Amino acid sequence: MKTYKFSLIVLFLVTLGLHLYQLEKIPPGLSNDEANIGYEAWSIATTGKDQWGRSWPITFEGFGNWSLPVYIYLTAPLIRLFGQTAFAVRLLSAVSGVTIVVLTYLTVRRLRPQSRLVAFAASTLVATTPWIVGLTRTATEAPLATAFFMASLYLFLIANKRFGLLLSSGFLTLASVFTYYGMWVFVSICWVSLWWFSRKQSAVSSKLLVIIGVIGGI
Repeated sequence: MKTYKFSLIVLFLVTLGLHLYQLEKIPPGLSNDEANIGYEAWSIATTGKDQWGRSWPITFEGFGNWSLPVYIYLTAPLIRLFGQTAFAVRLLSAVSGVTIVVLTYLTVRRLRPQSRLVAFAASTLVATTPWIVGLTRTATEAPLATAFFMASLYLFLIANKRFGLLLSSGFLTLASVFTYYGMWVFVSICWVSLWWFSRKQSAVSSKLLVIIGVIGGI
């Protein structure tokens, strides 16, 4: 037991290092998309408008890429706190990467309570996969959207007919949809699947899935 807990601590520290160490320098410089996100976040933080003068927009035009709002709005206070730096722009994505590792462990433990090693192996793979680490060390919406969705899935699994947790799960799912365009199709498929498998087990969760789905569609 002590060895296992020590392994979890080591894994967490390694995860922090991989995602946060010299975040402002590695990778060097900001890509065009990162710079656009940073500029929009700075504009919102200082004026409440996007770079084209629109007040509190639902989507950000940028230079024709029409970014979804969640990452930019959550980055705005980080720009205020850390200044106009690469660290401030990338921090939300990096923290999302760490969160995904933790949620992977918790979700697998929930699905397979007796398989601690499986949960540890799954979270280790997520923590050390180069593609994931590389993605979370840049300012991109996909890691944040994934963290939102995994949090919603975990809350759904532990809800056990508790309306508050089910509602929180639903709104986290909507947050993922308003963070990254790729989640529109993915979440729709998962939402329908969850509704199908939960409809006979819990009328509350089934109805809530329908309600949140309708709100998201609107």
